Amino acid sequence: MWDTIVAVTSVLIGLAGLLAIWLGWRNSELKKNEVLSWVNEVITVLTSIWVTCQLNNPPMSEREKNERMVKLIYDTSIVVERGRIFFKNEIVDQHGVQKQPAYRGFRPKILDPIVVAHEIASEWCMASEDDKRAMKKIANDMLKEFVSLAQKEVGRAKTASSATKQGGEGARLKDLKTKFFKDEADQLRVQHESLGGYSPEERVAVSRAIRR
Repeated sequence: MWDTIVAVTSVLIGLAGLLAIWLGWRNSELKKNEVLSWVNEVITVLTSIWVTCQLNNPPMSEREKNERMVKLIYDTSIVVERGRIFFKNEIVDQHGVQKQPAYRGFRPKILDPIVVAHEIASEWCMASEDDKRAMKKIANDMLKEFVSLAQKEVGRAKTASSATKQGGEGARLKDLKTKFFKDEADQLRVQHESLGGYSPEERVAVSRAIRR
């Protein structure tokens, strides 16, 4: 009888331990998913600010750009406050001691790019052309800084496939267009040579394709 009680108790203790481990893992995963959702939202906002800065007239008029920036003022404010839920200020001495608890100390580094992006959106409408040129560069820098920090926070340590982690070739549209026109010219040359040479009009077409 006593042996049975001991055995059952041991099993129950083991199950309780496994349950506690599972609950801890589940809570950790839920929090990570919540942070990832916030990160995706921030990337959308920061990318919107950067792209809006880059667009000329056309396709986007200054009026449309200003209207977009006004919306992004609200969006950046919201994601900063949401970020405070996941990332607490660093408390140093008595800095900000008079503020509410969530705002005491120094703002976490991961929120800095969002705050700068908020300032860009807020100042864009009244900014000089020189300031706008600077903001275009800064908006891109802030996006890259945030993505780099967020990758350390929620990025995967390993990929599911070895192919996806291999270094890329750094392909750009300009290079791909050059390759396309070269391949096109080579294909035209082979086709026309097989037909016994070029007509004057064909020579012009091939020459233009090669020059591209």
